[in-house]
Amino acid sequence: MVVTSSGMKSMTVAAFLMLALLCTSAEAGRRHAGRRGQPGSPPATPAATAASVVNPADPPSANLNRFITAHFHRLSSISGNNQPDLTAYRTDLSLLSSTLQAQKNLPEKREAAEAGLRICSLLATAIDEHDKTAAQFAAAQSVAGPRDVKDVRISTVRARRGYGRATRANNAKEATANNQGGSSDGFMNSAAVNAWTTRLAELRRQIDVAYAQEVAIEHGAAAKRAPPTAAPSPITSSNR
Repeated sequence: MVVTSSGMKSMTVAAFLMLALLCTSAEAGRRHAGRRGQPGSPPATPAATAASVVNPADPPSANLNRFITAHFHRLSSISGNNQPDLTAYRTDLSLLSSTLQAQKNLPEKREAAEAGLRICSLLATAIDEHDKTAAQFAAAQSVAGPRDVKDVRISTVRARRGYGRATRANNAKEATANNQGGSSDGFMNSAAVNAWTTRLAELRRQIDVAYAQEVAIEHGAAAKRAPPTAAPSPITSSNR
């Protein structure tokens, strides 16, 4: 095959045009990728959301059981350093109340839903009292703070040199004055925590009693909906 100079020039121009076309396509691809995000980076993953314990299709007892198991224990702490995140408690309680309100409109579920709403009221009381008690505890801590770090100075002329009977007596007074505040604050803190623990146990007892009543209502409603059982045929004796 003989290639003329004009043919060589045509092939060179064609190769040049093909290279330019490839470069243009690559640049367009990079620009398009830039509009979507960084080249080579995976797409942004949406933040995972915690699944609710409430399922509108379930009976009240099932939703209440899951809610109490998942959330109620979070109310046990009122100290600032151990405060739990109660966002899920509030979110699920709102959803649970809405679900029970909807079930209340169904004749076959009305009585059980009303019993469930009474439990929701107790759960709302529990978190309201927790928030109030925790706020009071934090306020007491902020007031007690300056007293905890105080340093009472009782001294005499000789006490500055650290010797003598008066120095020892004044040092004892200083220690008593400085330790008195801390011991009383610790006692008050312990009393507040114990009082809340007792109150929370009482609320849990009320919730458990109300829950047992709700379950009994559900069982009674299910028994009413069950089809009647046919009476067995009497046994007849054959005459021989």
